[in-house]
Amino acid sequence: MIPRQNEITNVKGIQKLSLEGFQRQIRSAPGPVIVHFWAPWCGLCRLIDPLLDQLEQSLPQRLQILRINADENFALSRHFQLQSYQPFFFLIAGNWCSGLILSLSRGTCVKPFNNCLPTPFPAYCLLSRIAFKTNIPMTKLRRLNQFLEERWVTPAYAGLLLLGMNLFLFAAAINSMAGWLYVITGIIVGLLLVAAILPPRYLRGLVLERAKADPVHAGDRLRLTVFLTNVTQRPRHDLQVIDPVPRGLWSATQREFPQQAIEELLPQQTVPWQYDLIPPRRGIYEWQQLCLRTAAPLGLFWCQRSFPVPQQVVVYPPVLQLQQCPLLDQLGQEISQEWRDRQHHLHVAQEGITRSLRPYRWGDPLRLVHWRTSARYGELRVREFDTFSGGNAVTVALDTRPHWSGEDFEQAVIAAASLYLYSLQQQIPVQFWSPATGMLHGQSTVLRALAAIAPCETYAEYPIDSLVWLTGQWPSPEPLPPGSVTVLWGEPPLRQQGAILWIDRDRPLGIQLQTAINYPLA
Repeated sequence: MIPRQNEITNVKGIQKLSLEGFQRQIRSAPGPVIVHFWAPWCGLCRLIDPLLDQLEQSLPQRLQILRINADENFALSRHFQLQSYQPFFFLIAGNWCSGLILSLSRGTCVKPFNNCLPTPFPAYCLLSRIAFKTNIPMTKLRRLNQFLEERWVTPAYAGLLLLGMNLFLFAAAINSMAGWLYVITGIIVGLLLVAAILPPRYLRGLVLERAKADPVHAGDRLRLTVFLTNVTQRPRHDLQVIDPVPRGLWSATQREFPQQAIEELLPQQTVPWQYDLIPPRRGIYEWQQLCLRTAAPLGLFWCQRSFPVPQQVVVYPPVLQLQQCPLLDQLGQEISQEWRDRQHHLHVAQEGITRSLRPYRWGDPLRLVHWRTSARYGELRVREFDTFSGGNAVTVALDTRPHWSGEDFEQAVIAAASLYLYSLQQQIPVQFWSPATGMLHGQSTVLRALAAIAPCETYAEYPIDSLVWLTGQWPSPEPLPPGSVTVLWGEPPLRQQGAILWIDRDRPLGIQLQTAINYPLA
């Protein structure tokens, strides 16, 4: 029986599982765990569930099965990027397995597991799609077909039909020794050879180009443009353009690469092709190829060729629309006022903040000339003023040391982008820092860095400015600069030693960033 909604079998006392709870449950398991994402309306789930029961009974001491309702545990489904509620399994084992194969026979079901259950069991995850045994030959056949199509040609349906008919006629000719059958067979063989040679040549003289893609935020619409040009003097017909975009750009409902059919391409004509994607995750995605596919001119054999047309897409993290942010408002109010005062002093008085003197250059304003020094050296000397950066800006700092869980780090990246843009909107001087990137300024530079950032082993000293420190570790290994604020993911701190905003995973991030900071009691 498949459990009802909100029920997770084989994990007693748990009604709903968060990502942190899931990882804790996996880490505490004595052996390997198979996680079955199911849905109450999924017929295939009901078909496979008895096989899992038999599997668990046959390996009671070596295996644990965890069933999760994907509808009720949407956070887990989103974290593992499940694109449908077909049964997906996560096998926790010491060795990676190439795949998990189930059939209606318990023997064939247990055998793959016996090869994947070593002792002891270090825990990490492997995503294996369930495949029935009858589908394996078809999978190998599809791979062979794809291999031949990309390197030579593969027969289309009409080509297979004509080839089969030719074999039948050839067998009849051998039986009857009829010359006219041999003639027909030879004509068909010649036709098939011509049909196999023409498609690769048909793709020559075609030029593929891309338009530069503007950066977008995760969840926003991304528009990509491809141009196909026929530089020959002959028209081309029945072409198919395929763009093998990385799967990280696929939406949850997408099942295949974007593709477009072009019925006719006249000589010297350029045809644009635009399509939209909604990338679900941040990142910098690069791919190098575009594919052209055709069965023209006879339609008997398919041919596919790849063209080197590189593309880069930058997907920024989502940005929360914050109406207020007390932790930045309180921290930035004094800094912003000091910045305005010093900028005004730089613009009006220009006294007492000279960094150095340099020779006069054409176009320098005369009010910057230092007349006493100019008289001493016999040439005009101009004052250079210091550029204020340290101690005059809010620093949004992201901890990139490798102690994060995946979902918490993604939330911290979203928070960093949101806090940075909020500061810019409120005209609060702001900069971004992380051990992996160093100090960064400018909206596009910071967002690009946040698109590619990931936990790493890089360590660096804190900046001297007050920080909005986004971290998943408390307390910090080193003391933060005075006046810093900590935004903490993970377990709440047992005792508070500074200004801390603890993020609860079960509450919306945007609401928590707009709440007041808890300061320790004096």
